[in-house]
Amino acid sequence: MIVPDLGDDDVGLQLRFKVCQARIFDARRKFLDAAYKYLEVALGPHSSSIDAEDISQLLLGAARCVVLAPAGPKKRRILQMITSDSRCEQAIPSCEWDVLTKVKNFRIIYPRELKEFEKGLSEHHLALGPDG
Repeated sequence: MIVPDLGDDDVGLQLRFKVCQARIFDARRKFLDAAYKYLEVALGPHSSSIDAEDISQLLLGAARCVVLAPAGPKKRRILQMITSDSRCEQAIPSCEWDVLTKVKNFRIIYPRELKEFEKGLSEHHLALGPDG
């Protein structure tokens, strides 16, 4: 993907670009890429210039995307990044944090927990693909 070189002068525009990338990945069901981009913005070097509420939304987006992502080493790394950062635990609601930690630790997610988690998902997260 072509990333415009804006220099260091326009950090705000670079952050908006990365957030837009994350949302596009999310909408296209590329959840690992979306989770990584959300984390890159929320925990990156310029995160101090972002409003706390926006950071919370970015971290929540990363958590939802990584739970929905297919299994693999990249998912394990992103799960580790999220669960090891105290800002993430504070920003993510407890029902979603519980599901996140259970996915990380290979624990059983009970139907009531899954229903609670699904309440926070967007419509495109709940859409079924051709493979079910």
